[in-house]
Amino acid sequence: MQAFIPTAPHRLDAYRLRRPATSPRNGLQAARAEHSGGSTVDWRSFRARLVQTEQTTTPAGEPSTKEWAHEVPFVEAGCLLIASPEHFVGEHSCSFFANSVVLVLTHHSDKGTVGVILNRPVAAAVSEPRLRGAVSAAPAPLYLGGPVALDSLLALHNDASIPGAGQVVDGVATSGVAEVLSRIERGQMNVDSCRFFCGYSGWSPGQLQEEVDSGVWYTCASCTELVTEKGLHRDDYLTKKLLKLMGGRFTQIGERLDNENPGTGWKFGS
Repeated sequence: MQAFIPTAPHRLDAYRLRRPATSPRNGLQAARAEHSGGSTVDWRSFRARLVQTEQTTTPAGEPSTKEWAHEVPFVEAGCLLIASPEHFVGEHSCSFFANSVVLVLTHHSDKGTVGVILNRPVAAAVSEPRLRGAVSAAPAPLYLGGPVALDSLLALHNDASIPGAGQVVDGVATSGVAEVLSRIERGQMNVDSCRFFCGYSGWSPGQLQEEVDSGVWYTCASCTELVTEKGLHRDDYLTKKLLKLMGGRFTQIGERLDNENPGTGWKFGS
């Protein structure tokens, strides 16, 4: 099976067919398996605490918000990719990834990168034949994870003990949907702790780093609450929220977005 994978760092809306080493559906399975089988110390939490220590108070001495996000200098599993508002303008403004925030599930220099878009709800696209079954099966809002394997489903939740689940970061795990749906039906899992995605986003080895170096994406780490937030937010809501929390030049970019008229953004099926 072939999959659409973005290839050009300056033209993310331009796709070409590429035959992956494994099928698109197996891409999700590989991503989940990569994190399963043993726990590791999440050093991101320690790093975040160091950053928070420097940003605990505002200049006026008032306590800062409990939500946090900060820039990281490289791509890593568990980080967020924020589509740069400075890049996605003009001919790029209607790109598939415009206004998107992507959670990186796995990242390897020799295997490439797999992630899911966090702010692409597709509740209004239930008329799509390929999604009818997915929408009816998921007891919670369905999100578009990316352009690869749109007929596959992925669950994002907080229970790494589910068989086959893989921990992305502390408090965030991924797995197939079957066991998650079963646990929800049996009352063993809270639906509010789950998000469901159809499809995922994929980059070949080195491709994503090229895009980051070209200014297509900002890379950041954030608190778990921002990753698991389930509001049906579209366009630049999450982008602006993260940018303001990141501080410095990013806050200025977020404030500029506030002063601009929101665009229509990408729509499923466009």
